[in-house]
Amino acid sequence: MAYLLDGLSYLVSVVSLGFIHTPFQAEHAPVAGRSLRTEIAEKLRFLWAEPRLRTIALLTLSVNVFFGPVYLAVIVLTEGTLHADARRCHGSAYCMVTFLSMLRHDVA
Repeated sequence: MAYLLDGLSYLVSVVSLGFIHTPFQAEHAPVAGRSLRTEIAEKLRFLWAEPRLRTIALLTLSVNVFFGPVYLAVIVLTEGTLHADARRCHGSAYCMVTFLSMLRHDVA
């Protein structure tokens, strides 16, 4: 039943997207003579000038840099400590829950 409802929700989304007749972006002519480095520098200056966007970008950067290795460590620790099969870890969330439950029950 859940798969049927999920499939129907995708069908409703596809049908509703079919009713949109507005172009999402206007066609832009390519700008000649601008290098990729110039384009990137311009976009970074814009990002740095907008306080909210700058905050979001810095928070996203810090989450990706600091929590990426944590997920890998949780998988490795779960596999090593609990001898869990890596094929059963369908994601870092599953491994994290397994590892935290091991800590809570003080399994050695």
